[in-house]
Amino acid sequence: MSPKLERNLFIALVLLTLCRIVIGAVSELSEDEAYYFLWTERLDWSYYSKGPGVALAINFTTSIFGKTALGVRILSPLLGLATSWLLFRLGTRLVGQQSALWAVVMLNVTPIFNAGSILLTIDPLMIFFWVAAMATTWHAIQESSKSLLWWIATGFLIGLGFLCKYTAAVQVISIVILLCANSALKVQFKRPGFYAMLGTILICTTPVMVWNSQNDWITFVHLIERTGLVDFNQPEAAESSEAAASSGFEWNPFDIFSYLGQHLGVYSPLFFAGLAWTTVLAWKRFRKSPEETFIGAFGLPIVVFYFGLSVLKMGELNWTAPGFVSLGLLLPKYWEQASFGTKLKARLSIAAFAVSAVLTVLAVNPEVIRSTGLTWPYSFDTKKRWSGWKTSAGHIAEQVARFEAEIGEKPFLIGNRYQTCAAIAFYFPDESGVMRPDPSYPLVHTIEPDDKAARKNQFAFWPAYQRDPQFLGKSALFVTDQLKSQSPPQNVREAFREWEVYSLVDIDRRGELLRSWKVFACRDYQGLPDK
Repeated sequence: MSPKLERNLFIALVLLTLCRIVIGAVSELSEDEAYYFLWTERLDWSYYSKGPGVALAINFTTSIFGKTALGVRILSPLLGLATSWLLFRLGTRLVGQQSALWAVVMLNVTPIFNAGSILLTIDPLMIFFWVAAMATTWHAIQESSKSLLWWIATGFLIGLGFLCKYTAAVQVISIVILLCANSALKVQFKRPGFYAMLGTILICTTPVMVWNSQNDWITFVHLIERTGLVDFNQPEAAESSEAAASSGFEWNPFDIFSYLGQHLGVYSPLFFAGLAWTTVLAWKRFRKSPEETFIGAFGLPIVVFYFGLSVLKMGELNWTAPGFVSLGLLLPKYWEQASFGTKLKARLSIAAFAVSAVLTVLAVNPEVIRSTGLTWPYSFDTKKRWSGWKTSAGHIAEQVARFEAEIGEKPFLIGNRYQTCAAIAFYFPDESGVMRPDPSYPLVHTIEPDDKAARKNQFAFWPAYQRDPQFLGKSALFVTDQLKSQSPPQNVREAFREWEVYSLVDIDRRGELLRSWKVFACRDYQGLPDK
């Protein structure tokens, strides 16, 4: 083991982390980050689609750095650093220092990991706990005399990962597979360590279980619906993107090809090709050595499951990320052992790192393309979701001020998507211009219907105009990105005495259209019609 190599890698990771912190501090929040920030203002045991982990993390950092982009996401670059270092140390034990080094370098030039090391969502939190739990599991099976403490630590880390993202629970399956695949490890089923781990995980899941028991187990219904395997025939919240993603079941066998194609983009083509090749080899060589069995157990189940599921219904690209982070440890080792010519391997390696680095730069800052004078529509811009929200919210504030002057009182705001509502709320310049009984009410309401069975996001659990007589007789502005709509959705249209198209809001950058909204003026709220 080379201390110099370790030192140089750590210095490089620290410098990269500082760059990510700067980029994160000067970039606007994504819709999801703004949404999670709203959770921090209403802390709870759990939430509609996620556990309390991300809300607690953002609450902690914003209490130090304030309601800023840096305050919301500073933890993400630090988690990227910690995850990389843990993976390197674990990889050194499993595949050797050289292979571990290249696995970490590959990880840090991959577009999806770089995005996750700038934006604070559930994924950087869960992947950190995933890698940390892998490390403690390795200690637990190697150091039997101290294994009880290592097993408890593993349970605690999996439990924390679960509170951030429920995918972390897959690690329990991974550990069971690992113990069953190695005859020498089956003895762990007769020892208290494994069961201490399970007990610790169960304790950690208590907040999620308590909250769901009080809310009709809605999170579990949501998760099952998202797989596409079951349709509970719940009413769909009009124009809710999450509702569209989770309701109904339409089998499309070609979804898997689309899923593969999108992975080529977020991992970069050559790296993903290498990871796919590694996945096949890891399957074939699963019991070839204890190290390969260990890595395979933590990588194969989640990757195989989600790609298999994509035959029925295409999933999200980040769902497979923990598995590929694990299997990435084997790629440099398998590549070194491959029977390709030395020159060909060198050229492909250089090309893979170069292409991935370029894609990462373009993903983090697509303005590089426009700065050269080339046209690059924002519809193809990976950074669109975390750009222009401050300007957009400022334009909506102007419409609010104009409408207030016309009607002589403060209006309230409604948005067609919970992401839009969250982003406008975070960057809205003057909250005093919007009708809001108290801070427990969202600044921008969603169109979520007043029906428990139709709840599709966290807004449905907060105070809202649909459930409050204080809003009767008041007027609102409804903001939608559905530009072809000639009227608000039915549950808004029927709730107001009259409505009209009020304005169109276009946000331009460098002569290109970034975002467009249609604003409807809705007057005299009458309440929801009786069904």
